[in-house]
Amino acid sequence: SKARLRKPAYLPEAARDLLRSQMERHGDDMMMLMATVLMLQYEAAEELALNIAREPKLVRPGPGDRDTLNQLLPARFFDLQQQLARRARAVADAAKARDDARIVKAYGSLAETCVACHSTYFRGPPETGAE
Repeated sequence: SKARLRKPAYLPEAARDLLRSQMERHGDDMMMLMATVLMLQYEAAEELALNIAREPKLVRPGPGDRDTLNQLLPARFFDLQQQLARRARAVADAAKARDDARIVKAYGSLAETCVACHSTYFRGPPETGAE
């Protein structure tokens, strides 16, 4: 049985649905990427990492976007989405260079982004004025 993310209480079902297929694709790609990194399958690792980096992004809501699903997501989510793409490209670059030490460090950094994003997803946006 496939691991599933918990449902955050602050986020309505429609917004969770918006993210579900993307998160599932990322999860599948990350599991395959881990296997290719461990087995030093450079071409496959590069391709999988580029798939993650090139995936279409959710657009950060603008100041007047009060009635959009994206507006319900924590602002940090959009920063992490960009970080995910950068770090996935770093994995692809290391795989292309066949640099074993660099590829494992890059994969670790990529996985850190995944965990940070999941944490943000579960916790939700900070309370207004809580900074």
